[in-house]
Amino acid sequence: MKRILVLPFVLLSVAAFAQDPGQGSTNSNSNAPSVNMPKLTPPTPAQTQPSSAPTPLPGKNGPATAPAQPGATTTEQAQPSQPTTEIIPEGSSAGSADPLLEPNELPRKPLALIGGIANKVDPIRNRIEIQPYGGGKKMEVRFDDRSHVYRDGRETTVLGIHKGDRVYVDTLLLDGKVFAKNVRVQTKSEAAESRGQVTAVDPRTGQVTLLDSLTGQSVRFQVTPRTLIQKRGEISTAADIKPGALMDVRFAPGQKGGTAQQVGLLAVPGESFVFAGRVTHLDISSGTLAIDNESDERNYTVHFNLATVENREQLSVGSEVSARATFDGKNYNAQQLTLMSGASAQQ
Repeated sequence: MKRILVLPFVLLSVAAFAQDPGQGSTNSNSNAPSVNMPKLTPPTPAQTQPSSAPTPLPGKNGPATAPAQPGATTTEQAQPSQPTTEIIPEGSSAGSADPLLEPNELPRKPLALIGGIANKVDPIRNRIEIQPYGGGKKMEVRFDDRSHVYRDGRETTVLGIHKGDRVYVDTLLLDGKVFAKNVRVQTKSEAAESRGQVTAVDPRTGQVTLLDSLTGQSVRFQVTPRTLIQKRGEISTAADIKPGALMDVRFAPGQKGGTAQQVGLLAVPGESFVFAGRVTHLDISSGTLAIDNESDERNYTVHFNLATVENREQLSVGSEVSARATFDGKNYNAQQLTLMSGASAQQ
């Protein structure tokens, strides 16, 4: 009876000792957990960090977590990258966002001056309707970002052009349409000007009749001893004012006619001129060419005799030429026409 009662007690004690070893236990099993190992707590979902490398387990000789990178925090690692703003350069520089959208440079063509009243301004379709001075059919002029707009001498935009303004437009023919290179709006009361050719002169009264090249109308005015007369920048006299002469006339503000304050003689019949520049137009059959004169940046039509031109087979649009011509009151007739080389043209 005693053996039967003692044996179960011994077995129960051994099992209890194996399940809960005490601090003095000396277990020699190498796979057994260390006595100093803390209990592992499963991480919460908020603490879980995605990583390609396995997270090291806490041990006796190592840290409980992987070392953080210098300057990095958990909050920074969780935040997405911040958006950035790219500044697109302006103009047609090398860094342009889309060079294909940049307008082409305006061609070098002769300019025609148009003056009149702005009848309608359309900034949406980039068009201006102008009623020319002296009457006639209304003219539609187009413009874009290449056009320059000036209001009383200050550069502005198309919003500076109002209906009823007096405008002067430098135009050229572009793709079969009249295009505005420069638009000048005049609102201030300035000295009135007129440019054209003298058609009649009365030496007794000093009355001069001028055919205005802009309006096509005749302007009559008086030349008095107080009128300043200049010829090529030098002081001249009323004796040089002859029929056929080309001149600029300035009057008192608000008056076009009456007494001339200043007269500038541009050309007098019989005078000789020298033009040098690039040929912009050439008509061999009629013996005429247009020269973009470099000295005053104006375009002149010159008549010439092809037989007197040296190396005439090289004469073409774009050639650099020098022409010595005489003004006969109507045309500039070249007495000598010379093709210039690269060095001569530069001089």
